[in-house]
Amino acid sequence: MLTEFSIGNYQAFSTPQRVPLKPITLIFGPNSAGKSAMLRSLLLSKDAILHGTLTKTDVSHEQHPGRPIEFLRKSSSPLQIKFTVDGKAADGSSQQHQIALEWSQQSNPGIQTDSMMVVEQGKEVAAYRYDKRTDLLHLQFVTPDLVTSEQAESVKTDREILKRGLMDRALLAPHGAIPGSKSTDFTSGEYESEPNFDAWLDELLAAKDKPTLTSFGEQIDGFRSAIHKRLVSILADLSAEFEGMAYHEPLRPVPKQITEESRNDPALSEWWKLASEPELLRRVNDWFASSPHTKRHRLMFDRLLPVSDYKSLVAQLGGELTPDDALEAAFEAELLTDQLCEEFVYANGLWDDDPDEGPFYSQEEAMGVAHDTLASEARVRGWEHFNDLVAAEDISRALAFVLSGVNALRKTYASRIESPWKHFKQADIYFEDVATGAKISPSNLGVGFSQMVPFVSSALSSENRLIAIEQPELHVHPALQTELADLFINSAKERGNRFLIETHSEHLILRLLRRVRETNDGPLEPGRLPLYPEDLCVLYVQPGDQGSEVIELPVTPDGDFSRPWPNGFFAERSAELF
Repeated sequence: MLTEFSIGNYQAFSTPQRVPLKPITLIFGPNSAGKSAMLRSLLLSKDAILHGTLTKTDVSHEQHPGRPIEFLRKSSSPLQIKFTVDGKAADGSSQQHQIALEWSQQSNPGIQTDSMMVVEQGKEVAAYRYDKRTDLLHLQFVTPDLVTSEQAESVKTDREILKRGLMDRALLAPHGAIPGSKSTDFTSGEYESEPNFDAWLDELLAAKDKPTLTSFGEQIDGFRSAIHKRLVSILADLSAEFEGMAYHEPLRPVPKQITEESRNDPALSEWWKLASEPELLRRVNDWFASSPHTKRHRLMFDRLLPVSDYKSLVAQLGGELTPDDALEAAFEAELLTDQLCEEFVYANGLWDDDPDEGPFYSQEEAMGVAHDTLASEARVRGWEHFNDLVAAEDISRALAFVLSGVNALRKTYASRIESPWKHFKQADIYFEDVATGAKISPSNLGVGFSQMVPFVSSALSSENRLIAIEQPELHVHPALQTELADLFINSAKERGNRFLIETHSEHLILRLLRRVRETNDGPLEPGRLPLYPEDLCVLYVQPGDQGSEVIELPVTPDGDFSRPWPNGFFAERSAELF
């Protein structure tokens, strides 16, 4: 789980700025200070980790600045980023990894990592940096105790030969978001070593039992394997985090209709999810109904089935079902049992108890081939079976066979009509007036309602996800903003989600501080979940001539800040009042 990140040489930020990810993290600050940039740096990181590029990909669909020239503060310097990941060690205990990286975009699509340092439980594990001017890698292996190897008998070994052999077997290639997470990321090449590496080499050579070149090579291979395992683990944790991340940008689209393509569009995927999951739609509507500010309207969908479904349904209801349709459906129903497939398998020699007797080596594979073959010939074989029954004058079974096909079709179409969310291809969106039942287009309802729907859906459906939201308070009544705070608390505490929220809302932070204070004073109202100071992180982005600075404002148990709010806490209101 990603618990912290920092970003430097990125838009407004010159030096790396730290962002802890608590259950709820709020980012405040003036316009153009870099608040949104903090969130969007995660989109850039997502593309880097998942797609191997610093340039926005067509795969991501999401909005980050695009090309390095558009987001690097100094185009001649690399992007600086660090991730802190809490995971599990091999023995099941908690373990924290940090990986600090400097990324630059290659001329061809791909990332060049100019430097990397891995820290495990506060201890540096390995590091290197790449010098573009000299095309040299400067290696640092700072924890030789990671690898335990047997020492060979005492021999005299030339120091430089050992060093060259060691380097050639351990060098990291400077390409990719996390070099070394793939075995091919190790290579030989030009290098220089840092003093601590030389000190380790001297220590080994001074040992009573000096290693041979062979055993030295085995030791560095073991060291390389240890680093590789750590980097693979870090990459897996970050990939899982970014694949599951939900991002809600400001000015969220208000669609009138969604189609299947909306499923993979980050801006519309929550709308599609609501149309296809009735229970989630009920929870979202219940949440809106719990507020006096939104209880008058209910989100609804007109789900549209494929035209072919309607035509088939009309044909069936109108008595226009053909014998072909009925016999094909009857044979497909017979395939739901294994008998026909088993007969086909043995009749065609697809499988035998002796694996040397058949072309397939498992009964499951043979049954799969049989099913696919029979299903593709369902109409023809349905007629053959019906004709065989008629020829045998078994009229009752022939009639039952036809009726089984009719009933199967009736159930299929009834299911599609009764459960349209399982089969629809597109849906019209509207709101229903609870009092009158009137349909209201999203464009004719207050914008705030539609703006909230996507992230309210995320909060009520997600589990253990990072949910980033830009300005959830846009077009939202102040009283409803405080209710959003309670929604975020419940989602974080009950469902394990973490919220990273860029906001200007005084009402949002005041409600969260109140909940911290109430938790400290106790007891809480029935159904109210506790919010502790360590569950809440408040950051303020302060612009400056040398770049913006991120200032953390720790929260105290009595719901206050332990340090002054920069420039006064929402001082504008006091200035207007007094």
